[in-house]
Amino acid sequence: MKQYILLVLLICTQAIVAQKAQSVTIEAGKLSESVKNSEQIITLKVSGFMDARDFFFLRDNCPNLANLDIKNVTILKYGDYPAGRIPDFALSRRTNTENWLEMRLNGTIAPTSSFSVTKKLFLLDKKTNLSTAKLSATIPEGASISPDPSKVTISDGAKINFKVTSENGETVTYQYTFYLDNFFTMIVGADSEIDMRNNSVSALQEYTKKIINLHNYSYSYSDYSFIKPKTSLFIMAGDMDSDRGGQLSTFDNVFKQVTDAGIPMITIYGNHDWDPEYWGNDGNDEGYTYTGWQSNERTWNVVNTYIERSKNLGVSDVHVFYSGHDEVYPFVFKFKNVRFYMGQNYWFQPPYYVPNPIAFWESREFYSPDDNIIIPLTNKINSEWKNDAAVWVQHYPLNCADKWWLNENGGGYSLSKHARGKWNTAAKRREKTKEMIRATKNPQFFAGHNHSEAIYTHTHTDGTSFKEYIAGYYPTGRVFMVLLREGIGVVEVKPIQL
Repeated sequence: MKQYILLVLLICTQAIVAQKAQSVTIEAGKLSESVKNSEQIITLKVSGFMDARDFFFLRDNCPNLANLDIKNVTILKYGDYPAGRIPDFALSRRTNTENWLEMRLNGTIAPTSSFSVTKKLFLLDKKTNLSTAKLSATIPEGASISPDPSKVTISDGAKINFKVTSENGETVTYQYTFYLDNFFTMIVGADSEIDMRNNSVSALQEYTKKIINLHNYSYSYSDYSFIKPKTSLFIMAGDMDSDRGGQLSTFDNVFKQVTDAGIPMITIYGNHDWDPEYWGNDGNDEGYTYTGWQSNERTWNVVNTYIERSKNLGVSDVHVFYSGHDEVYPFVFKFKNVRFYMGQNYWFQPPYYVPNPIAFWESREFYSPDDNIIIPLTNKINSEWKNDAAVWVQHYPLNCADKWWLNENGGGYSLSKHARGKWNTAAKRREKTKEMIRATKNPQFFAGHNHSEAIYTHTHTDGTSFKEYIAGYYPTGRVFMVLLREGIGVVEVKPIQL
């Protein structure tokens, strides 16, 4: 009995060995019919003719094949696979040998936008704790990755290169850039001038609808093209409606749809909105007119109404500067941890004289703008606000004509020439404005007034600089699309046509 069992075992062992080492002679495409128990074969000698079908059979069906002798084989053409050549990847044990890489954060595939194998970007939720975040990766079988994602420390803005080496030895490097998702888009327009110069209210309304629905259009940033713009804040930089209009109902007719859509909107006044002492009068007589007082009150009502509405939509820490006289109300607010400096026309209150023809002793005058606005503003910047990312907005560009900075009337006359303030010339006011801007963190400056889009760089002798962006004319649909980061400020500005 024992001898019989031993004989059976020897026969079975020889059969298994025969299955693991085989020698076949075949016609092209017939290898699958000649090889027995392909999962077990370790050594194979092939003679005759082969084509791509036979090599792919070996790759996909002979997982343990270690020794292949094809020196007596002629390789024939099959389809697009040429004669005399082993097909690419045919001897790899894996069907998929591409160098792909799928990255995960804490087990979840992170949002990415890929434009090439060397530029993949992650937008991580801003609540993500980067110090404890863990990366993992999925790569093809048989491939390797370096560095090990599980051992990489992530930091905001970090660029990390991962090299994936496939089973056949080919390598591809993928660059991943990690950003916290704390970007937001601001639109800056200027000079809506509703009901002026035959500007169409319906066209202004349509431009404004596009701002509200910006994410539904094909607008994109250049350096940050992986971010889809969606309006989070809208700023109108002055000249709101008709000359000395200031009607809330007129402005609402175009722009209330913004705040109704849940988007905060801030507006300031321009030279067409605010009545300076001599506006529209070529004579040398002094003093505001009664209608001027009324129009100024209406204008401030529009500006203040939109501030109040926007407080419910994320605008906070509003600080209005009061001179204690007939106010011009420049103000500052915060939105998404960025501080916005809103200078109205500009930060220097025009001097004025308000006569009282009945009781001259009750006449009012104000000739010193620095004491009540500029000095308190400078003190705030140097103390509480110096570490806040800054955006500056006013109606007048830094390069506009001196007459605007001097509040001259049509005849070129203004009490600014007699101002007792420290900054009593246009040049001094420009330089003080630049000085205040430079004192803030990562500042950028936006203006309107010129009806012509322009961008300038202002560089100081100490090497510090900021850019000035003068918005195009809103009734033609020209605005700036501005990308900001919370706590960091402006990172890209792009002119667009609505």
